[in-house]
Amino acid sequence: MHNRRKIWVLALLAVFTLAACAGGAPAVTVGGTPISVSRYQNRLMTYTDYYCRLYGVYAAPEEFAADIIEQLIIEELSRQAVEANGWDLYTPEINAVMSKFRHSLRALGYSSVTAWLQDIGRSEKSYRQEQAVRVMAGQAVDATEAETLAYYEENKDRYGEPQRVRARHILLEDEAAAAALIASLRERDEAAFAAAAREYSLDPGSAKNGGDLGEFTRGQTVAPFEEAAFSQALGEISPEPVQTEFGYHIILVTGQTAAVPAPYAEMREQVRVDLLERKKQAAAEAFFAELRAKAGVVYGEGYGIYASG
Repeated sequence: MHNRRKIWVLALLAVFTLAACAGGAPAVTVGGTPISVSRYQNRLMTYTDYYCRLYGVYAAPEEFAADIIEQLIIEELSRQAVEANGWDLYTPEINAVMSKFRHSLRALGYSSVTAWLQDIGRSEKSYRQEQAVRVMAGQAVDATEAETLAYYEENKDRYGEPQRVRARHILLEDEAAAAALIASLRERDEAAFAAAAREYSLDPGSAKNGGDLGEFTRGQTVAPFEEAAFSQALGEISPEPVQTEFGYHIILVTGQTAAVPAPYAEMREQVRVDLLERKKQAAAEAFFAELRAKAGVVYGEGYGIYASG
């Protein structure tokens, strides 16, 4: 962990150095407005620091480079659209978005959206400008009864009782060690797996319980872990180590509960809300693409590799 922290600090120092050398050169220009390399690097550094503190893991700034460039483009397109159209940033719709997001941030220990935005290097005004564009883009969105029913049929497992899996896992730092342990456990029973978890797992929360994670549904674990756990057969050990930002996992599925969809009549209103949200997101992405095409986006030297699409 000490070595990871050292590498992380050196990576951030490198970001500072690059920013200092770049001066005011643009990383990208949006509608004639330059976004300097120093602004980009500062945002990248701030977000990387936030991510590493939040998850307690090392992450290289380069992992977030493309996302940060894209986010800065979205922010500038939003600013230009809001100023050109004179849109209000404090409408009931935007305030509702802020309130909903503030509620979701409580799980991360934040009492306000502003505090979270400060931690990732962004202003509340910038965030409200982006939400104004998204709200305007979704104003005309609607969903017919046929569309709502079709969406329900395609997503039945999301309504009612979801599919559940119970699993044990062993977390290791080294991939080769994880692969070797998988080979030694493959023909052994659950008790042997639990004993190995207590002895070797680096996850303090579950190791003492033999690696038992209890039951969980989709969306409650990181994506690679979820994909493996929900695709394995009952009683099966993962055929190879599953890599996440936490290390290498060996997974044993110990229980499976099938999804039990709720009747459409009971879920119709929630299904419609979910469908409308998805359609609004699609409308916003299409609107941003239109704004982007009209404004023009020019990447600075060396930054074209981060162009989306």
